[in-house]
Amino acid sequence: MASQKLTEYRRKRDPKKTAEPFGKTKKRGKQPIFVVQRHDARRLHFDFRLERDGALASWAVPKGVPLEPGEQRLAVHVEDHPLDYATFEGEIPKGNYGAGTVEIWDTGTYELVEAKRDGGLTVRLHGKRLDGTWALVPAHLSGDEKNWLILRKRDDGTVPPAPRRAYRPMLATLTEDLPRGEGWLFEPKWDGYRALSYVRGGEAKLVSRNGNDLTERFAPVAKELAKALRTPDAVVDGEVVALDTQGKASFSAMQQGSTHLAYEVFDLLEADGEVVVTNRAARLTPCVRLHAGFAGSIADEPCPCGRPGPRLVPADPARRQ
Repeated sequence: MASQKLTEYRRKRDPKKTAEPFGKTKKRGKQPIFVVQRHDARRLHFDFRLERDGALASWAVPKGVPLEPGEQRLAVHVEDHPLDYATFEGEIPKGNYGAGTVEIWDTGTYELVEAKRDGGLTVRLHGKRLDGTWALVPAHLSGDEKNWLILRKRDDGTVPPAPRRAYRPMLATLTEDLPRGEGWLFEPKWDGYRALSYVRGGEAKLVSRNGNDLTERFAPVAKELAKALRTPDAVVDGEVVALDTQGKASFSAMQQGSTHLAYEVFDLLEADGEVVVTNRAARLTPCVRLHAGFAGSIADEPCPCGRPGPRLVPADPARRQ
């Protein structure tokens, strides 16, 4: 049965050219499993997979699994995958189907709440990030039977979600003396445009310190930021900078309209719909895939060398309400 379900999967892949599994692992646990994988292919998306009848029923979710009750997103039904794909991470080489990077975003077990005659499913997930009830609906959007919806259901006893938060960046204060004692960190002065970045459903919006929308002005940065984050829903704080020929931040280059841009990310405010209050610096690093390139990509880890004057901020403050 499982072997027949994997015919399309195997037709699209060559085991001599890709490290993807080909169905050698059989069921190991009593509870059915689920996995969500971040797939940075031709288009970034998240693959949602449920163990069903010896294989992983699979949907590609372009904007990520919805987190708020009542929220729904497109889920494209694709071919079943083998059970051992649930632990697969790595690079699918160029020239192969689905070429790109695969990472496990969440995994766990699930309970089948309801299976409808039309194939629709309601499941209760028990994962590290996803814990609650979701429905998969064969909506046939645009007349295509592959176009389903994935819907976050409201669980009994849960309160309605709070409105999306808006943040104001903590700004530097001019002072003649440096504070003494522990609990302070230095940040470089980047000479760019401070920008809070709201990433919702895999799309980024950049907002200035004064609340102006910078998304269109720095469209390449917004596009690359959404791809760089390991979650489709987050809020980060950073600064858009223009780089000179030596790779240093230069406000003069920004004024001259340089397209050699980078976004220096230095704080994580929300991740997966959760407000991050403590240990933000520790959670930021695994949340962002830092790239060493420029031209609209996320800059590599900040180096204060050659930067004018540092900004002084309290370490890990509860600085935004």
